[in-house]
Amino acid sequence: MPFGRLIWGMFDSRSLFFVGAVTCLICMVMLFSMRHVHRRMLSTMLWGTATQACLGAAMLLMALGGLINPFLSVVLSSALGAASAVLILESMRRYFDLRPTPVLTFTLFVGCFIVQMFWSDPNADVANRIIFTSLCHAVAAALSLPYYRKLSPSTPRIPARWGLALTLFYGLAHLGRVVWTLQSGATLDTQHELTGNPLLVVFPMLFALAPMVYAMVLVALVNGQVVSEYRKLASIDTLTGLRGRRAFFEDGARLLNDNFRASRMTALLMLDLDHFKRINDKYGHPAGDKALVAFAHMLRMMVPEKAVPGRYGGEEFCLISPVADRQAAMALAEDIVARTRELVIEYEAEQIALTVSIGLALSPDDGLNINDLVPTADKRVYLAKACGRDTAIASDRIPDKRASRKEAPPQDLVPV
Repeated sequence: MPFGRLIWGMFDSRSLFFVGAVTCLICMVMLFSMRHVHRRMLSTMLWGTATQACLGAAMLLMALGGLINPFLSVVLSSALGAASAVLILESMRRYFDLRPTPVLTFTLFVGCFIVQMFWSDPNADVANRIIFTSLCHAVAAALSLPYYRKLSPSTPRIPARWGLALTLFYGLAHLGRVVWTLQSGATLDTQHELTGNPLLVVFPMLFALAPMVYAMVLVALVNGQVVSEYRKLASIDTLTGLRGRRAFFEDGARLLNDNFRASRMTALLMLDLDHFKRINDKYGHPAGDKALVAFAHMLRMMVPEKAVPGRYGGEEFCLISPVADRQAAMALAEDIVARTRELVIEYEAEQIALTVSIGLALSPDDGLNINDLVPTADKRVYLAKACGRDTAIASDRIPDKRASRKEAPPQDLVPV
């Protein structure tokens, strides 16, 4: 027995549309209940709920064909089915933070109704209604595909790929329905069942599953966004916007390994703002926070593109960057020292000056992994502070030009 006839014998289109209507109801409740899961996704979820309501009403009217007025079961259901494609597109635009188009959406929504009303005979124009409805959904899917390019690189790949694959499948299925209907035609019998090629029942089956596919795409994308933002919160220092300690070690280790394989030198700098406790004690912690933000912004703006800056903790920062040689690494550190000295923070009519002490370690000279470089650079920060602060140190010895400014520090010196 041919596959199409087997399917035809097992199901009828009205039963499929009834199942689709129930699916819409379930998906509608699910999307509406998730509207507050992610605050930024509230608009997306509400548009998704409206889409499910529109699709559900269309399928319920189709399922009641033969029991209610043909105008409702054919004309109105077809109009709602076509118009739901407009709502799908608008909900996707909301998800991707594109400019909302409520006027255009309303105009297209009404336009779908007008086109479906144009074919006045509910029975004779079934094929045209199917073609128009499926074209609307195929176009909505095609217009949604480029939006996936706007996804953030931090968005988890699996939800994004699932969303893209399901959107593509959904669009191709409707396009196939258009082609098949053009070739085979479609009419309604006295029981309001689709007649024509038996394979036509496959397309109502796909259409009945559309709400679930759409909800899966939306939920997968929203969940991916939530995961992405939680990861960002876990890896980014919320005050300065730089990487936190854990993210710095992870990204820094990758950069260090890449440079080692390419036989490039890497510099790791530990940066400690001088006398920072005095700023907090004199001006208050809000002033200290402002100073940290200003220093972090300066650091982010001036370091090389491939460098990895981070906040190590408190007033300590860190930076790992590819460099040409030791002289270039020292030049970078001294540039940061000079730029920090010029940085002035305005706070309540007061001007707060900053200086920074930097300890510098180099790979491969001082170690091959980040766990070796950090302690070395940290030890040299102590030496920089012992030398009078506002300087950079790249060795374990106190430079002669700084030694005269201060007596040799005790071994257990803990700088402030």
